[in-house]
Amino acid sequence: MLGLGSYAGDGEQDDGESDESGEEEEEEDEDEDEEDEFEFNEEYEDGGITNIYPGTGDADVDGVGQHSGTQIKIDGMTWGGCSVAQFATVRVLVSCLRCTHDEEAAVSRHRSFESECKKCSKEVRIRLRPDVLHSNNSSAGYLDIEGAKASQILPSDFWVACSDCGAETKFTGARAGTRGSEPCRTCYAALAFGFSGGRLEEVRVAASKVASAGRSAARDSAGKKVKMMMPDGLLEGTPLPDQGACKHFRRSRRWLCFPCCGRSYPCPACHDEKVAGEHEAEWATRMICGYCSREQVI
Repeated sequence: MLGLGSYAGDGEQDDGESDESGEEEEEEDEDEDEEDEFEFNEEYEDGGITNIYPGTGDADVDGVGQHSGTQIKIDGMTWGGCSVAQFATVRVLVSCLRCTHDEEAAVSRHRSFESECKKCSKEVRIRLRPDVLHSNNSSAGYLDIEGAKASQILPSDFWVACSDCGAETKFTGARAGTRGSEPCRTCYAALAFGFSGGRLEEVRVAASKVASAGRSAARDSAGKKVKMMMPDGLLEGTPLPDQGACKHFRRSRRWLCFPCCGRSYPCPACHDEKVAGEHEAEWATRMICGYCSREQVI
């Protein structure tokens, strides 16, 4: 049998060892907690807490910081209780390169969009490399699109950072010509965000390739300067296709912006043909000029 003194002595030795082992276990627990948090971030759940990334895109997407793809620009931003924003989900109207069928695509800032054309089954892949919107930057990021081309920006979701506490609040369904308001989900301060218009500009050549190509990239064989190709999407300052005319209204010089789906078409008949009975057209209150592609109130 062990005496009380022996038991106490053993207990004191065990306490010293247990203290050291306890510290080691706490360090191991902290390491495991950090690993668990890292794994959670890898799996990713877009909670909008301090997830606004500086620069163009996140580290897991190739081509970060490259001026390539389809650039998204947001014009006429207005702020209230906030000063920075970023796409949570951008919704765009894309046309299949094979059959020109139009479909909507919703692309998250952390996930790639993969689908097939409902008409010809061509694969379509889209990635979003988001940028930070603020008063001195109107570039919302870049879309890398395979198998289709983007033509219009539809009502989309934004994360907006509170100026008081820095927490992010989601503004859902934000569209051009409107100003939304939401309370901050942390400090309940009043937040407001809006913009007058959005546009897509296709970057034909990456900036690094233009630099390596030299001056010949912007000149023809005779050494004369050549005009850059027009982007596939709507570009403000340039005319619409056929200056806005269609087979139903050949003298029309505008496209109508339909609030029912956020898309723009030359006339209600064109809308009904494209949506193929998905919904009824609502009365349009905004239009895109056929001469300059500027969106405005009717």
